[in-house]
Amino acid sequence: MPTLEAALTAAHANLPALKPKRLTEEEIGAAYDRYTTAAQEARRTPTTGIVHLAQIASTGNQGASFATAQFLAGGTSGLRPDQPLARRFHALGLTLQQTSAEFGDAHDAYRLGLHHLEFAEQLDPVTAIRWLTYAAELGHSEACICLRTLYTTGAPGLTPDPKAAARWTASGE
Repeated sequence: MPTLEAALTAAHANLPALKPKRLTEEEIGAAYDRYTTAAQEARRTPTTGIVHLAQIASTGNQGASFATAQFLAGGTSGLRPDQPLARRFHALGLTLQQTSAEFGDAHDAYRLGLHHLEFAEQLDPVTAIRWLTYAAELGHSEACICLRTLYTTGAPGLTPDPKAAARWTASGE
């Protein structure tokens, strides 16, 4: 049975071959089904389930990448925590998410904005604003609300800007 390290290596090797494209609803549903089935398996039988989840991540499934990272970080379901490997799977998920966002997925752009605003090891409000703006321009209403709030109240490195806040208030309605 392949190891987690082998699955991660395969995932990174596959990245250049992954062709970003807008997924159909059917493809999204199938990817979600594969991910949720593997996540359930990982909860029941962690040693084999987590490898299966990592293998699904290697096909470009960002949900499986993030779930694998979560299992490894927390030692969920009896697994011994492995922070370095968890960070690598999380980085893979972010890479897949960024590829999807760059291809025009508004929700992934929004999630990247939130990541850089609230969750990254080094918070980066400038990058967060860039992703949130892109998501809002693609029509993501939650990104508009987030931008309105940021420009109304300000944030570290961001001075309140009533004019920009008004723009995102109007766009989000």
